[in-house]
Amino acid sequence: LPGASSRAIAVGLRGGISYAFDAKLCKLLYFWEGGFLDFEKSWTGHGGWYSKLMGTKIFEAPASFPLRMGSKQNPEVKFLGYRTDGKLPTFLYQINSISVEETIGFDADNRTIVLYFKISDAEEPIYFDPGKSSSIWSSDEAKERDGIWAIKAENLKSFSFRAQMKQ
Repeated sequence: LPGASSRAIAVGLRGGISYAFDAKLCKLLYFWEGGFLDFEKSWTGHGGWYSKLMGTKIFEAPASFPLRMGSKQNPEVKFLGYRTDGKLPTFLYQINSISVEETIGFDADNRTIVLYFKISDAEEPIYFDPGKSSSIWSSDEAKERDGIWAIKAENLKSFSFRAQMKQ
């Protein structure tokens, strides 16, 4: 996928919306709208070609990893795989040896990206940094201060964030 490591995963959703998740970095990369992917060069060449997005990017995640456990700014991440409930994949990874489950969805009616997180063994404070974005971020389980979201203590094990797309 363009702008991604060779371990990127493309997910097509209903309504012509798709996203890229990088398994090497354990994070959402971007969303696009329109068609899915053009694999022609990958299939007819000798390998090493990127697939082409068949649409237009509508959201780009920040380059930095968005979750922070405690005060550690540069967490160690390790991809463990994914599972699916038949609708959406849930990505499984570790941050500093703490297990994380992340499901990424899109509410087409409100043009909103939704990130769902489950962290079963969370003990330290957790922070979410959406970086510079043209989207409007919100969460019922966190409080924002100076652009950084602190997950409320009672929600450390399960929380979500929404990114409202500008019309």
